[in-house]
Amino acid sequence: SSSSAATTSGMKDAGPEPVTLTASAEGLYPANPTLSPATLSVPANAAVTLTFTNNDANRVVSHNWVLEGVEGAATANVASGQSAQLNFTAPASPGEYDFFCSIGDHRDRGMEGVLTVE
Repeated sequence: SSSSAATTSGMKDAGPEPVTLTASAEGLYPANPTLSPATLSVPANAAVTLTFTNNDANRVVSHNWVLEGVEGAATANVASGQSAQLNFTAPASPGEYDFFCSIGDHRDRGMEGVLTVE
C-alpha cells in the first residue's frame, strides 16, 4: 500500500502563490496626485506583499496606501522619497476593492484605484 498521494498533491492545500506588488504616489500634490498603478489584481486569499513608494514631486507631502474594507491592509504615512512595505491577506471574496490615500483631501484629488480579487 502506498501513502505518497498526500505528499504529491500537497501543494494545492497551501492556497494561492504569494503575490508581490509595487505601488507608488506619483504626480504633484495638490495639482495632479495619483496612485500608480490605478488597477491591481490578486488571487483570493493570497498572501500579498506590497511595497509603496512616495514619488510625489511635492517634497513636503506624505502619502499612504489603504485597501478599503480589509483589516491591516494600510501602510504607514510615507514621507517624500521613502518606501514602506505592507503584508496582508487578500480578501476571500472575489470582487473589486477600492484603495486610496487616506491623508487629508488626497483621495478626492484623485489618489485612488481598484484592486480586483480573482
